[in-house]
Amino acid sequence: MEELTEEGCLAGISPLEVEEWTWGEAAAAVRAYRRRERLRGQAFSLIAARAAERAARCLAGERLAPVYEDFPFWEEEEVRALRVEHYRQIMQRHAASARAGREEV
Repeated sequence: MEELTEEGCLAGISPLEVEEWTWGEAAAAVRAYRRRERLRGQAFSLIAARAAERAARCLAGERLAPVYEDFPFWEEEEVRALRVEHYRQIMQRHAASARAGREEV
């Protein structure tokens, strides 16, 4: 029981609450905590690997893909907003170059 209490505390359950929970409830909370931590670690390792890959591509002079393509943690709304901003900037550059072309004439 002492080990479960310690594991429960690591999982965020107060020592007083662990004593009140059944063995199954505490074990389930500990399993959920371990899974959450494992998934978090996997996400961090993916981020580190993709960041290293992007840095290598940048140093090699290759064109970088948009960040939301390399990192799968973006929601649709965020991706849409980033794409809209990207195309807005393209249109502003075209408009600026058209204005500059008329001024030269």
